[in-house]
Amino acid sequence: YAYVEEVDALAVDNSFYLYGGEKPTLRVQYYSKAPNNYVSSAMLVIRSQLKYRWNLEFVEVEQENGKPATEGFDLYIYEHEMPSTIPEDGAVLLLNPDTPPSNAGFRLGRTLGTGQQNNMKTLSAGEDHPLLRGLSPDLISVSKYTTITSYDGYTPMLFVDENPVFIVKNEPDQKIGVMSFSLNFSNLPVMLEFPMLMYNIIEYFIPSTVTEYVFDVNESISLGARSEELNVVGNGVDTTITEFPAKLLLVKPGVYTVSQTPLSGVDVIENFYVKIPAAESDINAQKDSLQNPYLYSDPEDSNTDLLLYFAIALVVLLFCEWWLHTREQY
Repeated sequence: YAYVEEVDALAVDNSFYLYGGEKPTLRVQYYSKAPNNYVSSAMLVIRSQLKYRWNLEFVEVEQENGKPATEGFDLYIYEHEMPSTIPEDGAVLLLNPDTPPSNAGFRLGRTLGTGQQNNMKTLSAGEDHPLLRGLSPDLISVSKYTTITSYDGYTPMLFVDENPVFIVKNEPDQKIGVMSFSLNFSNLPVMLEFPMLMYNIIEYFIPSTVTEYVFDVNESISLGARSEELNVVGNGVDTTITEFPAKLLLVKPGVYTVSQTPLSGVDVIENFYVKIPAAESDINAQKDSLQNPYLYSDPEDSNTDLLLYFAIALVVLLFCEWWLHTREQY
């Protein structure tokens, strides 16, 4: 909180709140019975990319050190060996699952392919989707994969010979991504598409509420949410947003508070500040004319409309009186 001790005609620009110095924490857990260095490398790259918005904590659980946690993380990444049930407090990414968790809502079929380099098959994309932003699926190939026979509630993203090999579900109570092929039998890990896909997964399942913390008056800002609804309160604004990404126009300076309840059940509260544009506080600025910020409606305008209606009514009455007189003559 920065301020100047000065008494003037405009006190609202004598103080300023600084937000964004302490970033929200994003906890990611990775577990595999055969850990893949490409996953941890990709997460390190993403942590660097998101350092201005998230404090990303990456935890890699080694099999000999016990079972992975099923609560307390925002994103769970399981490879090969799966938990018995899907964690309920965060998004989940399942890489080449051996057996689906009981409440995952999908089933696996046959394993196809030989795993040999001379038997590579190219991926194809389904519908246009934020998860595929920046990716070129036609450059990704696999030599061995498992078919997914049922996936109610999921959206298929990537295919091999019309068989879905990457599906996602984004519902209020479950956020799951499933990749049914091993990274060891694909060229994906050595391509830029892999860290981009991991980045998109975080952006899609765990979007930032705001990407900046200071805005100008009359600026339209974009808001994301990790829950079904986002509450925004401050300076005459008290609204609940349910469709994202959302646009919100802020016309008054001051502190605004946004709150939400993600899958973890723990309320997340963030603040941002709306300030008077710096140009309006420039005491040396020169203008040819000043625009009046206060607009008044002329009461005479509304009276003019009333006079018109009275005139119409009088004309109608005169016509009726003339018609009655003509009737009396007969």
